Formats: sequence, structure tokens, C-alpha cells
Amino acid sequence: MREPFELEWCGGVAEKHYRRLRPEVMDLPWGTLVKERYPLELVERARIWWTMSVITEYRAAVAFSELLRCMLEAKVPLDLVGMASEFIADEISHVEIASRIAMELGGGAPLELDTTAMIRRPAPQSNPLERVNEQMLCVSLIHETFSGALIAETMRIATQPLLRSAEKLIARDESRHIRLGSLYFEWAAEDLRDEERARLAKLAIETLEELAIGWRTAVPASSAGFETKDLHDLGRLDAEAFGVHARNCVRDDILPKLARFGIEIPKPTVDQLLA
Repeated sequence: MREPFELEWCGGVAEKHYRRLRPEVMDLPWGTLVKERYPLELVERARIWWTMSVITEYRAAVAFSELLRCMLEAKVPLDLVGMASEFIADEISHVEIASRIAMELGGGAPLELDTTAMIRRPAPQSNPLERVNEQMLCVSLIHETFSGALIAETMRIATQPLLRSAEKLIARDESRHIRLGSLYFEWAAEDLRDEERARLAKLAIETLEELAIGWRTAVPASSAGFETKDLHDLGRLDAEAFGVHARNCVRDDILPKLARFGIEIPKPTVDQLLA
């Protein structure tokens, strides 16, 4: 059921424990983002962008929790499970960072969401390792790789201290999240049959098609007369730059990684995806 997306904070003992896990969030240069420096309409859009980022990071936390459950059920090597278990705390810290940035811009935008339907869950008839395969494919090899590439680019061009520092911190975490998928498939490669690789290739195409909607429908914020520097300051690539970097990430990062593990996407399909 869709309902207003609102987050709560307990404080006290829970906050102290969480701060020991992720103290660096409080070290970001909070208070340096002065929203009055930017056009009011751009600030309102930025509130929406960062609220959507909150939801994206929250969805990533849900995805990693599902992945972790599948890994435990499949008895994946314990060190891989231990590595993945840390990533939920990473994503929660990203949720907090995006939420606090939205607050510095005037507060989160009012959005509704069904938190019970945020991710694709594995088919119940698949076996435990197949469930891990598809979750690892979608979460680490595709979504985290895609997110990491775009965050690295916004970090590179950002000049506003808070946004640059926040994106640097998130990019650091994403690099480990991306590495998990390769480590897992290096371990699982010997047991991947041709039929399973074909199934994963089909799932990869579906996942990439969902991502492609984002760069195909992006509306240029600069068309409203906003300065490119202001867009970058508020953590946003313009539509054209987003499309270029998104396609480059799919072509240069995601597809070669899939091919390395025998998950091949036919060239005509690739051409259609990147059109």
C-alpha cells in the first residue's frame, strides 16, 4: 500500500551505536549549503532530486538485505556474507546523508511509496544459488555499478563543499559494493551452466531496459535557464551529460563485466539499449 514516505529517528542508545559504525557522516561540512544562493525554482527541484535519492538509497538497503538473506540460505562463503552484511549500514548512512541534504534545501518533497514493493524478489521456485545469482547480478553488477559511475562524475564536477564531500563518501562505499559482485561470480563461475547464464542475460536486459528509461526521458534542467554550475553544486548532471555518462557506464563498465562471467548480451540488443 502506498503511503507518505517518512523516516523516523530514535536517538539515544541506538544513535550512539550507529554513530560508532558510521561516524564520518557527522564530519561532513553541514551548514555550507546556502539555498538562498540559488534560484527558488532550482532549489525546489533539488528538494525533489534529493528526496528521490533518499528513496533510491533506501531501496538499495532493502536490496542488500534481500541479497544477504539469499546468500545465507545458499551457504555462500562466510567471508563474502560478512562483506555484504556491512553494506546495509552503508546504505542507511547514504539515506541519512541524502535526507539531511534535502533538509538543508528546505525539507524533503512529499512523496508516497509502497515500501513492501521496492525491489524485484527472486522467483520462489528457483533454487538458493539461482536466487543469489540474480540478486547479485541486479544489485551489484548492474545497479551499484551504474550508481557508482554517476556519483563519481557528479563528485568530479561538484564545487559545493557539502555535496562534493557527501558524494565522495558515497562513492567510496559504492566501490566496495561493486566489487562484491565480481568476487561472488568468480567463486560461482564453475557452477554456472549455459542455461543459467542465458537466464541471467535475459534478466540483465530487463534490468538495463529499466535503467534506460531514466536517460531516455530525462528533461534538461538547463532548458529552464539554470546555470550549469548551479546544477552541479546541487548534485545534478544535466540531461545530456547524464545520458552520455549513463550510456558510457553500460557500454564500458557493466557489459564487459557481465561478459567476463559468460553473461552475454547480443549486439543488436546492446545497440537498442544504448540508442
